[in-house]
This record gives sequence, C-alpha cells and structure tokens, in this order.
Amino acid sequence: GESASSLLGYFFLDIFPRDGKYSHQCVYPLRPSYVTVGNDTNDGDSSADSHRVLPACVNIGNLSRGTDGKPSMLRFREVETFFHEFGHVMHCVLSKSKHSLQAWAWSAVPWPGGVEQDFLEVPSMMLENFVW
Repeated sequence: GESASSLLGYFFLDIFPRDGKYSHQCVYPLRPSYVTVGNDTNDGDSSADSHRVLPACVNIGNLSRGTDGKPSMLRFREVETFFHEFGHVMHCVLSKSKHSLQAWAWSAVPWPGGVEQDFLEVPSMMLENFVW
C-alpha cells in the first residue's frame, strides 16, 4: 500500500518571461499516470512486476519578475491565473490511472486519451475561486 508520504507525481515551474518564450500561461503534461504491465508468474499473477508510473507536468508562465533585488508583487490577475493553472497541476499530479488513455491530458499531448475538455477545466476553475 501507499503511505501518507508517498510521492504522487512531479511538476516543474517555468514562470518567468524570457526571449523567445510565448506570452501566455499554461500547464503542459509531460507524462501520464499509468500502471505498467507485469510479467506473468507461475500462478497467473501479472501484478508481481507491475508498478505505477508517476505523472509529470510543467507550469509555463510569464509572471512579473522582481526588480532591484526585491521580490515580485504580482498583479491580482496574475495570482488568479496562477491559481487556475495550478488547478491543472493538481489534476495532473493527483491522477491515478490504470491506463494512460484515462490519465489527465488533452489533445495537445503526444499520446491519445485524457479527460473531456469541459472536465479538464473543473479543478482549475474551482481553485481560481480561492483567490476571491
């Protein structure tokens, strides 16, 4: 079983603007959550060598940078957008699918499957409401 301190997945932050980077914010899935297929043992149990592949995603953004050695003071809209995108991060990291086709993702990823577009936005819309 899993303990309360088990690793759930990975997320990476790329939140500041730089030359050549597009100007919007998004979360892009890097790897879906799924269970590998184990080898059959003599008793027919194929779970012996199975293991969970943990999901991974990246939050790509363009938040205001700090200046003159001072931390950034984000505009309200930036905070709201960050919370929205972090809802996608939570959706990705908390996904626990048996098959990668059922993992959190959308049509922009290089593997088929994912959740329906309207459901994809539900956790994000909920989390952005915590800003208010």
